[in-house]
Amino acid sequence: MSDDGVGFHVITEFRKRPHAGVLVTEVGTALLDAVSLLSWADRVIVIDALHAEGAPGTIYWASLSEIHHRTGNLSLHELDLNAALEFMPRDRPQPEIFVLGVQPGSLDMGLELSSPVTAAIPEALLILEHKLAQWRKERRQPR
Repeated sequence: MSDDGVGFHVITEFRKRPHAGVLVTEVGTALLDAVSLLSWADRVIVIDALHAEGAPGTIYWASLSEIHHRTGNLSLHELDLNAALEFMPRDRPQPEIFVLGVQPGSLDMGLELSSPVTAAIPEALLILEHKLAQWRKERRQPR
């Protein structure tokens, strides 16, 4: 697993503080298991290793549509996230999906993150906190 497990490590740290109105779940490669969660969510943040040719530990934030526009397709593990979205009920709007990606330093087998990826976790948590605060503020503003 090595740096490919960065999402698990970020979520583990994120769960240490309560976040009202936020469901935090780790689905690993079982994206089809998350279809029921996707069907009621307004927004989804996917946290994963993202190879974008930056220095190890570089953090990326983009909407899934932006990533598709730039790369043509984003494959998360064995099943493309878009394929999982195809299983959502047709009568529900699809959630906005964002990716918080961390450039891996090592994808070798192992349970430990590389030093640069470990060092990126606090910044990833700050980005998550900032985005949640921003979205809460948007919800409070009259339309």
